[in-house]
Amino acid sequence: MKKNLSIIIATFNEENNVKILFDKIKKVLKNDISWEIIFVDDGSKDKTLEQINYIRDKNSNVFLINRFNSRGLSSALIQGALSSNSEFIIFMDADLQHNPDYILQLYNTIKISEKNLISASRFLNKKLLLNDNR
Repeated sequence: MKKNLSIIIATFNEENNVKILFDKIKKVLKNDISWEIIFVDDGSKDKTLEQINYIRDKNSNVFLINRFNSRGLSSALIQGALSSNSEFIIFMDADLQHNPDYILQLYNTIKISEKNLISASRFLNKKLLLNDNR
């Protein structure tokens, strides 16, 4: 069954962050929409994979792509997107620089708009620019 939202999370040596990030996402999304998380790891040398596997074992909507020969944020996010099963996709980094509190707002904004892409930025004022047709 197709999900409403896939959250693609790139990881590399993020053992201290993945559980915190997952817990925040789960708290924000609850059961309001159907969602999945796809972690894409670029060969972490710490306990990132153990943390992800622990989360995945307890949550059927969590997946892991473990990349051995590929590296890089862009290619990780693309690979995750190609593996998703959702109408919409949000990209995040596991280093906690992206605030999960905005996920539902971003999802609702793109769902009701006629836009193909919504982007959040810490450099913009705290409003959504829905009418910018550039």
